[in-house]
Amino acid sequence: MSIQNLVKEITLESTVYNTYEDKWEERDQLSFARKIIAEAIMDKLYWLTKGKKGSENYVDLKKRDVASATSAFRGDELSTLELRGATANCKAATEKHDVLMNMMSELQELYRTTMSEDADEYQPYGSVPNGNAPETPSELPEDIRQQLEALGMATPANDQVETKSKKKA
Repeated sequence: MSIQNLVKEITLESTVYNTYEDKWEERDQLSFARKIIAEAIMDKLYWLTKGKKGSENYVDLKKRDVASATSAFRGDELSTLELRGATANCKAATEKHDVLMNMMSELQELYRTTMSEDADEYQPYGSVPNGNAPETPSELPEDIRQQLEALGMATPANDQVETKSKKKA
């Protein structure tokens, strides 16, 4: 069973009374829960693929193992076994990454077509480095800048303000 079908099965059709339109209607009572569950799964899939110890980095590590085993290959039994093992491990890591990415794309398609009001893809937690903060700082409004000048606290526009950094242990 695909992850998309699994999420689609989260449903509970019930007859409810719509007070706004003064009528009875069939409504899926788990539609919001289904959306939240799909978002949570996509958050975890993002972490599993792109996180610090995610499958993307693991594939890179296994590719380096293959390169190391290839350069150390001498034609004897031990180096042949090491190269075969490294190649098999790299293949398994790549297949795992492909399966996780396929699950993510299936869920994104389901989310975009049935759960999102504006047909946008879901942005997994941690996938946007700066969130919705603007990349370039904006200028202070004139009245605030004048008040800061009067207090003797004015800094040049868009000047980098030094902040105390935490000491590393």
